[in-house]
Amino acid sequence: ALAPAMGHNFFFVYALCLKILKREWKLLLIMSLLGIAAFNTLQYQALHTTTAINGALIQTTMPAVIILVSLILYRERSTAVQLLGVLLCAAGAVMIVMRGRLTLLVQLDFATGDFLIVVAVLLYALYSVLLKDRPAIHPLAFLSVTFSLGAMGLLPFYLGELLLRGPMDLDLRVAGKILGHPFI
Repeated sequence: ALAPAMGHNFFFVYALCLKILKREWKLLLIMSLLGIAAFNTLQYQALHTTTAINGALIQTTMPAVIILVSLILYRERSTAVQLLGVLLCAAGAVMIVMRGRLTLLVQLDFATGDFLIVVAVLLYALYSVLLKDRPAIHPLAFLSVTFSLGAMGLLPFYLGELLLRGPMDLDLRVAGKILGHPFI
């Protein structure tokens, strides 16, 4: 009921949670850099040098990696049902990605991007496990803060790319992609 009245003004949400945000800024920064900045950057960079099939297959390991990171950090053990669920999900994802042709698995070729996606999966698993410790703030405030801090974490890389490559050409085709219109 409060969200429409706020007009999506996240600064209002910040103000409500400022005390907690000041106390938990280190955890929020770590989570923002892991889950927003690093994961997305590595994933997008990886897809320049690997196939979509490899990327999707590697990402199907994420639930298993989350379980492993949770075991390492919190000594949380998974039940047999949870492990079976992870196996079934991974098998289903493999079948979908391979379009039911498991013979394609022997034809996979590995590239630099595959390594980057593995690192991205590890970092996102760490982010996911750290969600257990996320501050007790409104979900909009959490998203807003992590997205903002994640974007700030990307700023130095953006500025470096801007200096090395110059500004991006913004034509109608690029504008359409940014706005989500596939036919422009």
